[in-house]
Amino acid sequence: MSTSKSMTIVSRYLYPSNADISLDGNGLLQVSDSFRKYTSLISLEEFAELSGAILLAEGGMGKSTLMQQLKNQFPDGQANLVELGRYSGDPAGLREHSCSFVQTDAKDLASAIIFDGLDEAVDLSGAVSRLIHDIPKTSTIWIASRDVAAIRSI
Repeated sequence: MSTSKSMTIVSRYLYPSNADISLDGNGLLQVSDSFRKYTSLISLEEFAELSGAILLAEGGMGKSTLMQQLKNQFPDGQANLVELGRYSGDPAGLREHSCSFVQTDAKDLASAIIFDGLDEAVDLSGAVSRLIHDIPKTSTIWIASRDVAAIRSI
């Protein structure tokens, strides 16, 4: 007997860092009429059109899922999702992986480098910082972390 499950696609919206938000006593977003009319919310599609971003959120909030969804917003081969936890302790492997993408990237096409999980590989902050400086200006750079200290280190 086979059972099938249906999946629902959920739209994601993001707040800009300077937006005012109202939280209830449990730290959950208060949804009101003014919230629904809030014009600074942006969709995932609009998010992908930015020139890059830093996403900070607690563990389990969906950073990695959002970074994968972001990658999927770009045409095949134009986005590189780098799961930094896989390269912890291996800066040479990270550089090789990232450089191979940058070198094969068509220079006239906009591309995206997405670094996910900087907090899972804090030892790579120097390597990530150096890579960011080597990435062509035509590329957008995205970084996800749960730890602001990891972001400050780059």
